[in-house]
Amino acid sequence: MKSRLALLLALVGVLSSASLALAQTYAPATTTSSKTLFLNREGCSGEVIGRLLPSAGNEPPCGGYGGVNCELFVRAGIECAEEFHSTTETKPIKLNAAKNVTGLLKAESYYGPFVPGVGIVTFDVELEMDTDKGSTIRFDPITMSQVASPFGPSYFKFSMPVPRHAIGAVVTRTSMTVTLRGVNYSMNILALRGDSYLEIPAKK
Repeated sequence: MKSRLALLLALVGVLSSASLALAQTYAPATTTSSKTLFLNREGCSGEVIGRLLPSAGNEPPCGGYGGVNCELFVRAGIECAEEFHSTTETKPIKLNAAKNVTGLLKAESYYGPFVPGVGIVTFDVELEMDTDKGSTIRFDPITMSQVASPFGPSYFKFSMPVPRHAIGAVVTRTSMTVTLRGVNYSMNILALRGDSYLEIPAKK
């Protein structure tokens, strides 16, 4: 019994170390030529309001990001989808159309950040930006899929080319819609707490 407990504790330690190492690897590399906006939310029950904020913020007391618990569906092998919509009014950002908008999304277990998952995890991403001229820049939507990580969370790096007509645009508002779906077990929460973010290329 003691040997099994020791093995379990050792396994948890290995998974925790691996997860922390991955978190450091995927931290935003913000520079003077980019602006980082972190996915956050307000509200733990009822209506959940998404926010893109310039700082990581704190973990909401209820954890995760709320919404329907997909766990009940994926146990039956049925794909479940949860949508998270974030909007922010930003200080004017002069968009550098020569570079891509990049970012990171992190999926983790409803049961905790160090719990591994099984199956396929898929993210759909839609992005729009309003300009100071009253126009809207619509990026081509993207879909990303991968096998759930055996080390706990699953990380998704993404890159979205800036449309050519957006050259010289000054962004005043950013809207991002993220849908987490897929037939999987235990990978059904979009991680916040600075784990998911958007990096906007900027000109001085």
